Amino acid sequence: MKLVLLVLAGVCLMSLAFAKGGTCPINSSTNVVVYGQTGAGGVGAPSLSWMTHFFNWWKTQDSSLNYTVLSDTNVKSDCNLAGYPNLKLYVQPGGDAYSQQRTLGQAGKNNILGFIDSGKAYFGVCAGFYYAANDYYWQGSYYNWPNLLMRFPTVEGSITDIADYDVSPGYAMTSLSNGQNAIYYGGPTRGWRQTPATFPGTANATFSAIPGQLPAVIMDGNMLLTSVHLEAFENDGISGLSTAQRVENYKWLANMINTVANTSFNVPPYTPPDNQSNQTNGSAPGQLFFDGFENGMGAWTLSKQSNANYWAAATDTPYQGAYYALGKPMSTTNPATTMQVAISTANYSNVTVSYYRRLVLTALNDFEAQWFDGTNWNVMESSHGTVFNDAAYAYKQYVLPASAGNNPAFMIRFQCTASAVSKTCKLDNVNVTAS
Repeated sequence: MKLVLLVLAGVCLMSLAFAKGGTCPINSSTNVVVYGQTGAGGVGAPSLSWMTHFFNWWKTQDSSLNYTVLSDTNVKSDCNLAGYPNLKLYVQPGGDAYSQQRTLGQAGKNNILGFIDSGKAYFGVCAGFYYAANDYYWQGSYYNWPNLLMRFPTVEGSITDIADYDVSPGYAMTSLSNGQNAIYYGGPTRGWRQTPATFPGTANATFSAIPGQLPAVIMDGNMLLTSVHLEAFENDGISGLSTAQRVENYKWLANMINTVANTSFNVPPYTPPDNQSNQTNGSAPGQLFFDGFENGMGAWTLSKQSNANYWAAATDTPYQGAYYALGKPMSTTNPATTMQVAISTANYSNVTVSYYRRLVLTALNDFEAQWFDGTNWNVMESSHGTVFNDAAYAYKQYVLPASAGNNPAFMIRFQCTASAVSKTCKLDNVNVTAS
């Protein structure tokens, strides 16, 4: 039985010329490839249009990003994906997961898996998320196709509590735990009706419009899997998405890709409600706290070891604005320097913490981000044992467990331990949102 996951009628797509069979269009400058075989190949024409809009936008931000659209023949036989050292990301857009796995077959599956197993990144959207799974439920029926990638547990959709794919128009704008809105069009999740709530990796965003903290965006190792269409383009077969919302979704998606693919393509800063503010007390919808350090470290409680330096506001390399928080403790007594802030989440749920950080650390140094549940400190990120020499800021986001919500004792803190003057922890745009 054919399973259609995303078909949008009446949308025109620019003409895309594929290389003839036997010719691989990837060259030494290609760093991103997008599977683009529409029709029987399983990619929805609007999904490919949205994806090309997104990467064309990103290329205007960083000309070193070079993407190529691949045909089914390219993926099955023409291109040994793992054989291109500069290729960092393979993209499987939305469409029809059944047709994608049928058209690409075992040969395409093996080629993509070889690429993933070589340490490179996979980005699957909607049908591309289903395609990455072992099997799935669609509209209550179970499917187990032989050439799915089988790299993620059973998923399910459509989430009819948001939008029933079988009821026109089949999609809806929905709110996410990161405070943004995106197009939902039948994508999969875990923990709704027929699958367990557990899953590998981290939920970078959950659906905030429905209960249960169902994952909408998951990062699992070198795979980025999105149920929502962060790449959707306004008025391209859909309505309800504004240009401003689309651009912010683009920025967020680009940062997620940089993280999963270990790339550093330029991404413009977000547009927060007030880059000057510290505690906002909910003045922005869903935002409990934001600090870009433009007013110094006044919102934070600082502590340190006797032989260390405090975290301090600095101006030489901010992510955005004029200031950032610099941890340069010159001490290996762990934790050498700490900054923490109390943020009541009373009457809020779906708490999400995000920040930008830039680390230059040895394996013996440490950067940690933590949150406090009223009894224990819980680690969001720890660099211990890993060498970092970041050339740019990396975006990090964590959707916290339910115990972080409705909690007047909630706090976050950041710790940096590093001995040499050249070893540093840099932090900017710390953001806490909830619903």
